[in-house]
Amino acid sequence: IFCTWPKNIEINIRDQNNKCVNNVELSLYKNDTIILSNMTENDQSVMFNVPFNLFDHYILKGFYKGFNIYEEKIPKFSKNIDIKLNLFDLTIKVKDTLGFPPGVNLRPYLTSSEMFEKQELSPYYNKCGTYKFKNLPSAVYALHLSHGSFKQEVNFNIYSEGNSAEIVFPAEYFLSVELLGSRGVLLSDEGKNIKIYRDGKLVVESLSQREKVSLPPAEYKVYVESGGKGIGIDTVMLLNDKEIKIVTTEESIIPFLIMILTIIFIIQITVLFIIKRISLNSFLKLLAMTFIVISLVMPWWVLNASTNDGYASKNSEMFLIPQVMIEEVKYDDTAYLQLATIPEVFTDFLGLLLLIISVGFVLIGISFLPNIFYKKRFYKLLISMSILFLIMVSLAYYFGMSKITEISLGTIQGEGVLEVILPNEETVFMHSTWGLGLGFYFCILSAITALFAGISDFVRKKWLKNFKK
Repeated sequence: IFCTWPKNIEINIRDQNNKCVNNVELSLYKNDTIILSNMTENDQSVMFNVPFNLFDHYILKGFYKGFNIYEEKIPKFSKNIDIKLNLFDLTIKVKDTLGFPPGVNLRPYLTSSEMFEKQELSPYYNKCGTYKFKNLPSAVYALHLSHGSFKQEVNFNIYSEGNSAEIVFPAEYFLSVELLGSRGVLLSDEGKNIKIYRDGKLVVESLSQREKVSLPPAEYKVYVESGGKGIGIDTVMLLNDKEIKIVTTEESIIPFLIMILTIIFIIQITVLFIIKRISLNSFLKLLAMTFIVISLVMPWWVLNASTNDGYASKNSEMFLIPQVMIEEVKYDDTAYLQLATIPEVFTDFLGLLLLIISVGFVLIGISFLPNIFYKKRFYKLLISMSILFLIMVSLAYYFGMSKITEISLGTIQGEGVLEVILPNEETVFMHSTWGLGLGFYFCILSAITALFAGISDFVRKKWLKNFKK
């Protein structure tokens, strides 16, 4: 073992502009073994204190951004090591196919095959589509841009100042729009025009319903006009091929016509019953069928909410035809409608309930046939089955809707203060009430009416039997 005196080695690393370079990893080797390591920081030099080596040399290695920038033997009597490093900047301006700065994160980074240890070098971003990579060692680099399945790679030779380039990122996705009425029913294209805006600028002047348009990934505002008047608006973040449904303020005349026709029908059968052209049993069964029809066009669950000052309000309604929940938010005298997000399994469940209700309706109708053609009382079984179906629907809907509302509201019926985010991303608090809608109660009323139809016939039969005696 040889005893020697200590030795200080000061290492300075500067670029071509004589500025200190930070984040350089320096390692001192002896016989292929690292004995000391340090990192340049705070624009200061690095000091190594080591024993004086009588027989061998120390080897200094420097690593910066994955590159081996220095590897030399240190002279025995050298106390200062000055390393000059040429560093350059690279400025990249990226646009999409519409000429806008990217509307999504393209995750840009640089790599180089000349790196000793592969690293991904990230840039600074100024939010205008310009990325700046600073202090790059001289080398050939590959710029990587990607979003989803779209990938782009561009090579750059960085050996001098003034490195810049403009790149068009080619990613595009298909967007199509489907228009719905205020009740969620599909609308026709007649007299309607769809416009698409981005950052306040018109990018698609005219689009037909279900027509596909190819757009770069970004956030877009979709406006729907009819007769020069706005009837619908939606915001879409286009990150893949997408088909959106926009609920418009255009009312469907079909529910209104159904309500008028059912009222007329109720008046007619009431008159026929009064003048004794139909029996009480037939009257009640027809009335039950009418209530079923009304239940299908009325909401089965509703929520009404508003702020104390009337600045904003929110209304939600769930229907069986179609199986949707429509949310309407009003503020600044403008209505914004959209489809509420409900689990697909619950949507399928509503479709099943609609089928069961339809079966109950048909069974009540078929119950007329035994009396008309066979003079038998098979209708009792048919009536009983239809009542059972309607009760099953009501109980199943109550249970299913309870599970849905339990997550967000706690109960299927109630009231309270809700936090609502408006379309302008403003958060307001609204006093709210919610509960089962008229559609649900008309379904219950139909089952009760059908039950009374069966009871009335049973009572009539007993009365006739006693009268004959």
